[in-house]
Amino acid sequence: MSSTVTLPCKPSRVLAWNTVAVALRRGIKGGIYKTDAMIPSELELCRRFKVSRVTIRAALQLLVRDGLLVKQQGRGTFVREPKSRRQTRLGFLVAGEDLLNPIYAAVLRGAENAAVEHEAVLHYQRIPIFPRGAPRTQSASSEARLIRRMVDEDHVDGFMVIGWIDAPLIEMIRSFRLPLVILGSHQLSDETAARLQSRGRNGWDQVDVDDAAVGRIVGKYLADLGHQCVATPAVQPPLKTTECMLAGLREVLPERSVAILPCLSTGDVQAEDIEKAVLRAFRMTPRARWPTAIICADAEALAVMRAARTLGLAVPQDLSIVGLGDLRLNTNYDPPLTSVRLFPEEIGRRGFRILMSRVEDAVPSANPAPSLVQPELVIRLSTGKPAGRPAHIVTSPLKPNSVTLQKS
Repeated sequence: MSSTVTLPCKPSRVLAWNTVAVALRRGIKGGIYKTDAMIPSELELCRRFKVSRVTIRAALQLLVRDGLLVKQQGRGTFVREPKSRRQTRLGFLVAGEDLLNPIYAAVLRGAENAAVEHEAVLHYQRIPIFPRGAPRTQSASSEARLIRRMVDEDHVDGFMVIGWIDAPLIEMIRSFRLPLVILGSHQLSDETAARLQSRGRNGWDQVDVDDAAVGRIVGKYLADLGHQCVATPAVQPPLKTTECMLAGLREVLPERSVAILPCLSTGDVQAEDIEKAVLRAFRMTPRARWPTAIICADAEALAVMRAARTLGLAVPQDLSIVGLGDLRLNTNYDPPLTSVRLFPEEIGRRGFRILMSRVEDAVPSANPAPSLVQPELVIRLSTGKPAGRPAHIVTSPLKPNSVTLQKS
């Protein structure tokens, strides 16, 4: 056979036999080795990959176990029918956080449900990473061991990753030349993405919420109520998701109407930090310039409500609050929280399906446009007209089905 298959990465990066197995697997799925065709002999493979015969036998044994090859005594090794292939195995990495985060848990649940439908296996692994800006030298070797174990021992065919995503982590995953889907890009800066794309390796697919649409929907709704100053607390430097949401807000609200409460620093932000940040921002601002509405994560809404009560502000008469996420507990808030539904389970399902298509078609990711999930505003009792200000009309219409009204 004249066609050749190149090594996916240097043998030093992974076990040599696994490197050979990955290359042969890609050759089979890519059609270089056809069904029922005999693959090259062990000696020919030794010359092609520049490894020992023991290594070649270990790689072939793995592919036989996975159902991709079959050995026929006295004849050679042949490619099996596709229906005989083993279950697809995908890695789900949560970087820097755990599944106590309800959004991440919902994303994983969506991916798991899709895996059941496709009879695939999902391997979950949390990757512990220090907070943004902290030195990574202590965590890098641990990350490498965890990811290499998933490739060498679990034999995953691709990765989904969510969480505190940065260049070293993505570089590490991409060194194995397996398909990659990033779920949510809010931790992946434009600078990091440009740096990774410049390396000339395979790219990745991306599934995310349309954060700009979040800003447009919320901005349109608050403007119609008559709000003229809308604020949001944000870590510094701001996350990409915040920047996109602010861009959407500014499409339907005047520039001067959108404010950031720049009181939070990089790192893990607790509810107490949010409450103090809101109190500090209001007390440092003349009362005439206080915002009449705040947009925050659902998990931060209770802290914002506490700060409002401390300041003597009634919700929603003096201060409207819009959450992001639409958690199940939102109806138990006092008052029930108006929130933007982000459909995290759909993010997980869509990410799984994209990754499965990459694995089954043996087509590497190539940084296409992100697949964006559209949000929905669920209106409850934490928002209303600002005191003493009549509502006005904003001409830009909302998209159909972008708003849901709940009376309780």
